[in-house]
Amino acid sequence: MSYKDKPQIKLYAFKNNAFTLQAIIDDYQECSFENNYYQAGQFSITINYNIPNANKFQKGLFVQFGNDPYDFGEIKSISDSIGSDGKGSQNKVISGYDCRYLFKRRVIKNLNNNDTWQMTDKGEICLRSLIYSEAGEGTEEKRRLPITNIIPERTQAIGKEYSVSESFTNLYDVLCTIATQSEFGWRIRFENNSLTLECYSGEDKSATIQFSTDFESLSNGTFTDSAENFSNAIYIGGKGDGSLRDIYEGENEVEGSSPSGFDRFESWDDQSDMNTESEYEAEALSMLNQYGQTLTVSGNGLAKSPYIYKRNYDVGDIIKIAFSGKSANVQILSVTEHWTGRGSYGITFTFGKPINDLSDQLKLILRKIQIASGKNKTIDSVKWYDISTETEMPSADVTFNTIGFTGAIASGGSTFTLYLDDEGTGAKGYNIYAKNLTGTDKLTITSGVEDSDTVELTAGNYVGQLYVDEEGNVFIRALTSTNTIQTGNPQPATSGAVADAINSISLDVFDVCHPIGEKYIQLGGDPYPWELYTVTTREQWQNISSQYANEYFRVVGGEKPMGYFLTEDTEIVAGKTYYTRSGTDPNYTYTAVASPVVANIGTYYELSTNLTASTINNGDSDYLHEVQQEGLPNFTGAIECESEGLFNGRGNLTATGAFRLSKTTNWAGGDNNVSGRPRRMDFDASWSNPIYGSSEHVTALNSAIQIWKRIS
Repeated sequence: MSYKDKPQIKLYAFKNNAFTLQAIIDDYQECSFENNYYQAGQFSITINYNIPNANKFQKGLFVQFGNDPYDFGEIKSISDSIGSDGKGSQNKVISGYDCRYLFKRRVIKNLNNNDTWQMTDKGEICLRSLIYSEAGEGTEEKRRLPITNIIPERTQAIGKEYSVSESFTNLYDVLCTIATQSEFGWRIRFENNSLTLECYSGEDKSATIQFSTDFESLSNGTFTDSAENFSNAIYIGGKGDGSLRDIYEGENEVEGSSPSGFDRFESWDDQSDMNTESEYEAEALSMLNQYGQTLTVSGNGLAKSPYIYKRNYDVGDIIKIAFSGKSANVQILSVTEHWTGRGSYGITFTFGKPINDLSDQLKLILRKIQIASGKNKTIDSVKWYDISTETEMPSADVTFNTIGFTGAIASGGSTFTLYLDDEGTGAKGYNIYAKNLTGTDKLTITSGVEDSDTVELTAGNYVGQLYVDEEGNVFIRALTSTNTIQTGNPQPATSGAVADAINSISLDVFDVCHPIGEKYIQLGGDPYPWELYTVTTREQWQNISSQYANEYFRVVGGEKPMGYFLTEDTEIVAGKTYYTRSGTDPNYTYTAVASPVVANIGTYYELSTNLTASTINNGDSDYLHEVQQEGLPNFTGAIECESEGLFNGRGNLTATGAFRLSKTTNWAGGDNNVSGRPRRMDFDASWSNPIYGSSEHVTALNSAIQIWKRIS
């Protein structure tokens, strides 16, 4: 049976960075504790004011219900009341939230992208990264909360893809939104006097757990079928303003056509931070799923049912509800347990909307429209410019993802200026095409920003990627000659041979230049690979840094070159092998000199330590195979006696390098009387070389990097 005895209440204080047990209280009247999938659950404790333990409850202390690691929270308020029975009904009501509510203390202020904190990734990674930034190791010490938070690899993370763009909003509110929209649960575990953040997904137990009147496990249930909030057409407002704002329309196709007339129900969704079509598509599916439901379910569990909470089912799990001839699979969003002083136990559920086959039934129609502008261009169309007559991009054309140039380059060169927004920034990538571009001079592509980098194009037919960064610098990422784009009269291509070429060649060109399996080294300050190569997505790159964790790599260069290098010797060194070089770069050939002579030493080459001619393949390009063996700098020192033996007490001693003389004493006897003889010698390697003692372990000069591998 699911009945539970009234739990003891353990009272903790957080002092000196540790939780300390203050009291164990069991003489209260009643209590309740809620576990919620997406947000902090509430708890309540009622105790008679006249009981001595009543005064031990204070705001800011923490309570644990029994030994459950998740029934742990902070006291936020205490109220006093008195009933009609006078002193006997004078009660304290203590209430608060589980430890997720601790994040309510923080705002999002460590902005990572101009004036916002931005990230697009799986929900769990977004949530944990935001906590790291605003309440963990990523922020100043005074803002950190003592909660263990480990960010997983993407392959191990849970939750749907989510985009965060926030600034100076409450951290807790955003975390709850991330969990809700990405559809995963999160909670904080109290164990061994420490707090640990956990993210989890509920299990589908609908085949084995059924709450119904037949199984005597459900009470006070209600099925409600209402079209009050139903919608089958969503308009999503994205980035931009006015006539330049992205407006997407998502519809659930009805019998092969768009819903219309009385059968069309529309809703508006404001998502000004969205940028990519995949984000709009995911949002449209989510909203149509949410508003496409008309059936809701509510109910309470019977205390003495065959199913035991947290043993047979838990918050986040999917179960079956059945009564009155109806049934539905629902997710448990929250469970509240409550106990009274008379020993009664109750349990209350909050369910999500019924889970049916709506996701499979949805036939999404997603299209981009631009209201109040009279335009119906799609993001896959191409904007062509004839450079003999057009010299700059109109502001409206920034909505295109692909641009093309054609026509004759003027004598002395032509210039084309890309559009930047009102703040003078671009940060936009384009597919770029040249079709029948003619002339003997060059076409300069510029942003118009003073002192910014530009790109020069020559005549020909080719395809590539162009990028304008936030400072107005223009870059070409890949440029490949092609005959696929047909010559002829240029037209904005929405169909036909040019459009087919655009759809097929863009990613193909990138695949040639950056094949699957390519590794990308991300140094400090460098962009992520999917930010640099905008034709790829986050999912196409795997972080393989862990394969090389804590391994040191040496950058080519320094005091001595790697591979073959021109000797600096002025005399022939016995036993050393010298080489002569012949041929042309990059196919040099190195030949060992049998009998080197001083007269020719200025033309001889050496081979780096730890390399042999066979490993270098007669070329400078392979010397990255070199492994530098372990080594430490030398330290030296000496003790010297100016006359007789070192330890016979005669003659003055001197120490250099890593040695010191101390604790002198007078000595007399023998043939000479000498004063101030040392009777102790000290040794310290740092006296010879200051690198010793500067660290508790051997530390190489290093900087952290990340290594990514393209996997799709």
